[in-house]
Amino acid sequence: MMRLYSACHYTFHRCFKKFAHIKNQKQLFGCEKYLYLKCNMSTTPRPTHLEKTLNNKRQDVISQAMITRIADISPSVKEFELQVKDSIFFFKAGQWVDMFIPGVDVVGGFSMCSAPRLLQDSGILHLAVKASRHPPAHWLHTQSKTGDIVSIRAGGDFFYDPPHGQNENDLLLLAGGVGVNPLISILQQFVQQNQGAVQSHLDKSSLSRAVFMYSARNKEELIFKEKLTEINSLNPQVDIIMRCTRDHCDKDSVRYQQMDITKALSNLNVNRTKVYICGPATFIKAMESFCLHSNIPRSSIFYESWW
Repeated sequence: MMRLYSACHYTFHRCFKKFAHIKNQKQLFGCEKYLYLKCNMSTTPRPTHLEKTLNNKRQDVISQAMITRIADISPSVKEFELQVKDSIFFFKAGQWVDMFIPGVDVVGGFSMCSAPRLLQDSGILHLAVKASRHPPAHWLHTQSKTGDIVSIRAGGDFFYDPPHGQNENDLLLLAGGVGVNPLISILQQFVQQNQGAVQSHLDKSSLSRAVFMYSARNKEELIFKEKLTEINSLNPQVDIIMRCTRDHCDKDSVRYQQMDITKALSNLNVNRTKVYICGPATFIKAMESFCLHSNIPRSSIFYESWW
């Protein structure tokens, strides 16, 4: 009760300062409504990862994993390399892991940013985690160290897993902020499968294409920028577009609009294109609407939201 009172009292103080000059009764009622909404929003608990993903499929295997490397890849994001102990643990590109951390009551949920092949070849997977007060993310950013052991379980219904290990569809991948994680996993798998097709002497003109559109608030938060630039330069079947939505990082420092989606789809075969979207809810809603207006059927649009 004291925590609730303190939060509301602080919000009221801010509201009072914000609206102290208002004399009109109708406007003051607006302030009262503002206070009610802010107070309720600040005290309503957000659903946990387990609650949000309750109906998602999960593996039966829960494996221990050791943190073997931690790196700052932006002012707010750290990348973690995990060595997975159980050899039968696997995941599909785009999926996440439940993370069980000793001493932390809340189960974390983090999308892989590496391709499944890295796990198959070396037993390693990568996670990129944004700093937050959420207990698992907070522990990873403030307490974790190399050598720490956690337990993980893969799951999720948002993934790219083409039959026979061959790309049969063109892909439009739309990433907002840290929502880039599952999509760069999908992109890497797509590239690896195209490379496998070339090695099998498949005609390059028949290879599937992908367009990867990524936006972040500023240049520093465009994580994986170098990796994406390298993928773009080495793979003619892939187009990478990156933008900033707040600070200027280039001439394209604006949010993606309908014309951008239309232009991206002009480089793909719309009849066989699948769209994967991950980011904030407002981003997903806007991108889905643009795709639907570009004649992409709803059944070919898939999205994952962590917000």
